[in-house]
Amino acid sequence: MRLIPHILAPLVLALLAASTAAGTDIRTQAAALLDQEHYLEAYELLYEAVERRPGDAATDLLLARAAFGAGDYEAAVMAAERVLMFNQGHVSARLVMAKALYRLGSVIQAGSQFDWLLASPDTSEETRADIRRFLASGGVR
Repeated sequence: MRLIPHILAPLVLALLAASTAAGTDIRTQAAALLDQEHYLEAYELLYEAVERRPGDAATDLLLARAAFGAGDYEAAVMAAERVLMFNQGHVSARLVMAKALYRLGSVIQAGSQFDWLLASPDTSEETRADIRRFLASGGVR
């Protein structure tokens, strides 16, 4: 009976490693699709991945970006919020959420997110410029 844990432990570890590798592969594929602005394809790929492996912040962040690009702003906000639950200072997630809120017409909520981003020392100059362009364009960019 003591052999069973010794046999099962390597199998469980192998399954976990395969699951992690599959998650990384999906994220790599999705990031490539996002780089090519194939938002809907990335969104579909990531949506399934999040359902299979909930709670993965890297996948949720990619899903937020894909959902925003595909025009599903509510899904973008929800995915960004999941990232922010565990890391409130995550600039990229907060930026996606702010832009999505703006597009949803929640201008006051979006404004408070943009204000937070502009005040944060963690926000890069590139991100600050992106915010300014987005707001100057009326949220079109």
